[in-house]
Amino acid sequence: MRLKVIGKHLIIEHRNLILFTLVVFSSVWLWLSGTIERFVLSLGEYGYIGALIGGLFYSYGITSPFAVVLFAAFSEDLDIALAAVLGGFAAMISDYIIFKNIEEEIRKPIKVTSHYKIKIPRIKSKILYILGLIIAGIIIASPLPDELAAIILGLEKFDEKAFILLSFSFNSLGLLAIMLIVRALI
Repeated sequence: MRLKVIGKHLIIEHRNLILFTLVVFSSVWLWLSGTIERFVLSLGEYGYIGALIGGLFYSYGITSPFAVVLFAAFSEDLDIALAAVLGGFAAMISDYIIFKNIEEEIRKPIKVTSHYKIKIPRIKSKILYILGLIIAGIIIASPLPDELAAIILGLEKFDEKAFILLSFSFNSLGLLAIMLIVRALI
């Protein structure tokens, strides 16, 4: 009886990791089974609309594996530069939504007890600021959850227009890199 309680506790505590692992394995299975390829081929001339939809999913940690598989399939049939730009634009929209939500939440003090709150200070060091920008750009370009980059940039009170430009550029470059790697391997 005690083992079942521990098992439920572990599943509840690590549900995001378990869900992410299931999504990764599902994405690989869908790719290997040809399901994604059949779906992309069925889109025909609507493949670029699929790139927009895939871009929306590229930013979120839980759906990024599906987006990577989708763009890997797009690399065979679509103009990869146009697909990367369209996907980068859609991913930028998703990133902006994440950024605005996190930016508002991160500025609120964290309630530790009923009488004690902690406010996360803004980083004042120029070196740490630049390092934060580099790390955020790498996270945005990669299939890693863009929520991490939004936290880093939200702590810095990063300008919205600069965030949009950074997000679009790095998402587009990341998607282009994925499709170029797949083309080189095929």
